[in-house]
Amino acid sequence: MSTHRKGQDAKSDPALVREQNANEPRSRRRFLTALAGAGAGAAVAAVAAPSSVLAVPPGPPTATFTSKDDDPALLGINTGTGPGLKGLSTGVGGDGVVGERSGSGEGSGVVGLRFDDGAGFAVAGLRYGSGAGAGVRAERHDDGDGNAVRAIRDGSGEGSGLVASRDPGGPGHAIIAFRDGDEDGHGIMAERHADNIYGDAVRGERYDAGGGDGISGARHGSGFGFGVHAVNDGETGDALDASREGDFDGQAIAAHRNGTGYGHALWARRDADGGGAGAWIENASGGPDEHGLHVIRQGDGGGDGAVVLRTGAGTGHALRAIRTDEGTGSAIYALGRLQFSSVGGGSIGAGSSSSGLVSNALVSDGSHISVTLLGDAAATIAFVERDAGNGFTVHLTGAASGVVDFSYFIVDPA
Repeated sequence: MSTHRKGQDAKSDPALVREQNANEPRSRRRFLTALAGAGAGAAVAAVAAPSSVLAVPPGPPTATFTSKDDDPALLGINTGTGPGLKGLSTGVGGDGVVGERSGSGEGSGVVGLRFDDGAGFAVAGLRYGSGAGAGVRAERHDDGDGNAVRAIRDGSGEGSGLVASRDPGGPGHAIIAFRDGDEDGHGIMAERHADNIYGDAVRGERYDAGGGDGISGARHGSGFGFGVHAVNDGETGDALDASREGDFDGQAIAAHRNGTGYGHALWARRDADGGGAGAWIENASGGPDEHGLHVIRQGDGGGDGAVVLRTGAGTGHALRAIRTDEGTGSAIYALGRLQFSSVGGGSIGAGSSSSGLVSNALVSDGSHISVTLLGDAAATIAFVERDAGNGFTVHLTGAASGVVDFSYFIVDPA
């Protein structure tokens, strides 16, 4: 580095000026002077500035600004009602403004900052006219990690990381998300972190009197999948929790199966060996005539109000009814006709004192078999002989005076 000679003015020494220009960071004022000179084609500015400041013609004016602080390379200030900076492209292609960040260091291509109390946005993208195009379009290319858009809201004030609004006047959605290609990934992936504060990964709310859902999930196409798939693999909580609140009529869950294909409006299944039921239903209200489960089958087609099936080799009942505590009521209360497969009939021939084997595989060693004679046999029932797994035989106290029919009912003790 040259030594400044005593009494010599540095501004009058061209050699010192060139040396300082090459070694010292350029101030904003000198940079903007060079940039303005480049934009106007000022030859004097081009000669006075370092070679790194101006691009070599032909091409757009380009300036390099080096600063030891956070000063910007270009600053536009408008104290009136217009923009501080405006980029305009009127050709057949090209962008009004392009922000580019290259190199391995941290930093952004474009950063928008909005300070003070006035209304306004850090970045606002507006698209006018009838042509196709977006107000803002974000793309992330190449193989590195990163997102096309990342929205962050910091601080203690209220506000959201991202708010999307579709105003009235035409069809369309506030947010529409597409995920294309055969690789793994979702149309929307939402995560909510924190241990001690309540919050949802996804929350949908629908207001006002118009029809519509808080959240609507639809699955189209021939591929396997669900309209809505809920999974919870944490230590506590449910995979799906539905709550209908308020004093108006409505269900917490309303399940509909439409169309001619086979399927159920509601299908509940419990897998693995952990305790639990396929479906667990409770009603803890104190009002009268409010049931734990209310099943209705309507329409002219065949079918039952409720079908309960127990399959497999394990122990257990197809239906188990228990009435506990001090309240009045029965384990089973039935109004209307009752039909049981363990109810049947047989007959005893004239002059015979027994029915012969009445086949019924439901008979066990502990079965209670009730028999009612349906005519006068000139004798009564002496006893019933059980043959487990095969059936039973009715024995009379004497020979029947004529053919007599009987009915029976087989039950087993609890």
